[in-house]
Amino acid sequence: MSLITLDPLPSDVRSLIFECLQKTTHKPTLASLARVSRSIYAQSIPRLYKRVRLNAFNVEAFFGCLISDGLGGIDKEISAHELHIDNYFGQLEANENYILAVSYIPSPIARKICQIWQTSHVLLEDGTSAAYLQEALTSFKYLRRQLWNRIDGLDDDDRDWRMDRFCHSLFFPGTFDAMILGESLCRCFTLYPEVWKGAYDMLTRDDDLGVFTSLCLHLPSSCTGSAATRYCSRMVSMDLESSEKESENGVCELCIHNANPLDHMVDMASENLHIFLRPESSQGMLSHEASLGAFMSWHLDLVESQGRRLPNMFFYNSMFTDVDRVCHKGVNVWERLKTMGPPNDRPFTVKMFGPDKKELCPVCMVET
Repeated sequence: MSLITLDPLPSDVRSLIFECLQKTTHKPTLASLARVSRSIYAQSIPRLYKRVRLNAFNVEAFFGCLISDGLGGIDKEISAHELHIDNYFGQLEANENYILAVSYIPSPIARKICQIWQTSHVLLEDGTSAAYLQEALTSFKYLRRQLWNRIDGLDDDDRDWRMDRFCHSLFFPGTFDAMILGESLCRCFTLYPEVWKGAYDMLTRDDDLGVFTSLCLHLPSSCTGSAATRYCSRMVSMDLESSEKESENGVCELCIHNANPLDHMVDMASENLHIFLRPESSQGMLSHEASLGAFMSWHLDLVESQGRRLPNMFFYNSMFTDVDRVCHKGVNVWERLKTMGPPNDRPFTVKMFGPDKKELCPVCMVET
């Protein structure tokens, strides 16, 4: 139903209806509400942009004017505000508490960026969505450079202070929480890595994209063995070679769907590791009991050799759920953990859910 049909109603009745509609999760309705008034816009935009699912059909509309006219569109908008560049710049500044005030901003590109800064969860379904994300990030970085060049009359220290108040990433720190990568995107990156190299590098290396604490990877059934190992380890590592960057960008929640544990015996630092198992009949799979025993034993080897802390582990769709009996080559992993002694024997959580136990993925919220 179009909101225009509410026009004949008294204003107080319309207000009550709009208030009730604010509770909806239906994106088209929220988009319509955002056009009713500035106050409703401010209430609707955070919910409209909070969790986004991008694909070839909607990604261009999502980034809108940030990419529609390319870098030339950035130049035109800044030129239009040349005489009042401080005001334009101020629209993109955070307040003293580094919290964005959600308000109506008249400049189209500035408004679009502030809308994107409301996003907490991003699902990239396919290669096209990643390619447009790369365009948006390129435009965002170009805008920052142009603003820097136009802050006249300030020395470098003042410029640095001013730019520090402008968010340095496309997705806003403190708001951006999770990146979810779909099966189709995985297929693009694993089968045609050279074709998608730019987008691949952006997701794994570009700090200007934004720091997320949760990562969810959906693997297609064709992604097995070394291809799955390379893809997941690269996505999880985020090019973290220094301990300084690791502490800054470490993933707290890591979820891998349609996974063979034997493909993921690589160092993927995370606090909580969620593995959604392939069926035992899948190509390359051992029994779930043998796979989980080998997987957990490998992690104990890593603890002994490098002093790494064991992540909490959660296994889903498992035909083996007796946590206390997890063994590898006849050795119970819990008995082995006890013999390792402090600090290597620090407690950690292991849970196994059978196929009949339906659970929501903590990141993408898909029921398994």
